[in-house]
Amino acid sequence: MRKPRGRSTRAADTQCEVPSLASAKAWLARRQIEKYLRNMYAWGSQYEVKLGPAKTSPIPDLLEIPVTVGLQGQSDTAVVYVTKDAKFIFRGELTDMTVDPWPKPVLSSTRATPHQWAQQTPRSL
Repeated sequence: MRKPRGRSTRAADTQCEVPSLASAKAWLARRQIEKYLRNMYAWGSQYEVKLGPAKTSPIPDLLEIPVTVGLQGQSDTAVVYVTKDAKFIFRGELTDMTVDPWPKPVLSSTRATPHQWAQQTPRSL
């Protein structure tokens, strides 16, 4: 039996790349998120919207996704949180309330003066 020209009968050649159901759902969810953000913030086609890689958040079933929005060479990035079923979305920050946001500074000496303490405390604006 002759082999037809231009066609391969090898199994590797006959299989085409079909995305898995999970990746197809993820792509649709990402498309839905971008569409929602464009509508919510009135970002037209002149805006470039890029969704970064989703990562798990401290809250189960909630994904953290960085969003970069650009226009005319300028861009800014913010974080949105999306439920795994892509039904709910919010923008903001998650803070673990079980962790002290203002840890006590460690002093090098138990006899430190307020002036020495001020020098040892890091300052940030």
